[in-house]
Amino acid sequence: MKRSIAVLLCIVLFCSGLPAFAHDSQRDHDKDLKLVLFGNRDYSFKGRKNKEAYNAFKAIADAAALCIDQFSTNETEKSKKKDFEDLSKRVSLSMSFEDIDLNRKITGEEKNVTANTHRQFTHQGWNSAKYTKPDFWDIRKKLLLETSQQMLFDNGVLSIPLLSNIINFFIGPNEQCDAFCALVYYVHILGDHLEGDRPEKLEDLEPLAQYESFSSPGIIPELQEYLQVLFADQKTSWTFMTIMQKLDVLGRKAEKIYYSKGGIDTEEECKRNKENAEELLNILGAYIPTLLKKEDFFKKTFLRS
Repeated sequence: MKRSIAVLLCIVLFCSGLPAFAHDSQRDHDKDLKLVLFGNRDYSFKGRKNKEAYNAFKAIADAAALCIDQFSTNETEKSKKKDFEDLSKRVSLSMSFEDIDLNRKITGEEKNVTANTHRQFTHQGWNSAKYTKPDFWDIRKKLLLETSQQMLFDNGVLSIPLLSNIINFFIGPNEQCDAFCALVYYVHILGDHLEGDRPEKLEDLEPLAQYESFSSPGIIPELQEYLQVLFADQKTSWTFMTIMQKLDVLGRKAEKIYYSKGGIDTEEECKRNKENAEELLNILGAYIPTLLKKEDFFKKTFLRS
């Protein structure tokens, strides 16, 4: 009996020491994205009229998961290959699975990629200068950009594979699409901040705010820049000015943690960072849906009567 208890205790202690670096599943990240896009974590696409809206959301959410979280622990595992193939049946993509598969061959390192190490290649900012493999990150970004462009910003020709590839190669997604993808990207990274109850869980994550850093200013200042592009025609509206003001206040509060002595190196500081991440997600969920409802690219797909 004592031996059984000892074994059980060892198992518990071992499991508690394993890093759980992100939301438990893509479903949790999708709920965060629904909150920001529709104002409701449990938003449902019920009814035949909403089939196109569901397909668009699912494609974008799947592309985000592949863009940010895909990695193979060895060169033969091919993690999420089926997810990529399923997405490529719905979207005309200019890359193959081999182009986006994050493994030791891509990193150039002797050790295999793990849940602990993959973030340095995908989690340090939408346009960060910190990536050691910037060319690889550019390909990963294109996966989300091309999906969003075709799902939301399609002018009628992007559904034709040859024309789509030509347009993507020579022109690329427009600025508003890029800003929308940055929003989707940062919502996902916020989900990882919410799980950061220990300092090591926040390693290789772009911080919430550190305004003085050129290479990685933080999620909040980056969002403020992209929201000005995404909602260029609404910058004088009450909703836009309110969200920007709230982001200013939260950004300064979040920044103090990063510039404290030692940075975020205690569980108490992790708790404060999590609270700030929750507040940021709630701010986005309170104001972004109202702004999106007035954008043509969003209305034509998600708000059809």
